[in-house]
Amino acid sequence: RLSVTSIETLRRDPYSIYARYVLKLDPLQPIGRDIRPSDLGSMTHEAISAFTKAFPAELPERALEHLIEFAKIEFAPLQGRADFEAFWWPNFCSSAAWLIDWEVKRRLDITPPLLAEQEGFIEFDIGKGESFRLSARADRIEILSTGKAAFIDFKTGEPPGQKQINIGLTPQLTLEAAIAKQAGF
Repeated sequence: RLSVTSIETLRRDPYSIYARYVLKLDPLQPIGRDIRPSDLGSMTHEAISAFTKAFPAELPERALEHLIEFAKIEFAPLQGRADFEAFWWPNFCSSAAWLIDWEVKRRLDITPPLLAEQEGFIEFDIGKGESFRLSARADRIEILSTGKAAFIDFKTGEPPGQKQINIGLTPQLTLEAAIAKQAGF
């Protein structure tokens, strides 16, 4: 079994999958480490997810204020840090305003409710009576007014380019679509 994000790791760095799942090794975090961009990305992701789960059908009045409140909860451990207060928080707030504008437009063509953090999987035979489970947790699934589904994966860093997607280095959304096609969500 692997998740769709682990499949991406497998394509890029097979040894890390071997080390983690076969050798059962996990990297140690450095003592006294500073906050990493991935930590900030995870906190941002959690704030957006909480907001989507709280308002899956329609946006509330003062939607931006609600999103900011969810973000304050997620970013609470960083409150008072000069680097966070001077750079990351203002950056998040301006991004949050953009996100709410995007939400207003996006939700015009969506049949509620939005689905956040939806887990799904498929299993298939890999021979000799063995099966393989491919799992995913979709950031957001939307059912469009056309009846089609749209999968949204929020990124705070650089999104993958079309070339990376085409050659299979970033198969997350493609694999989520395959799971959806087989009614795995």
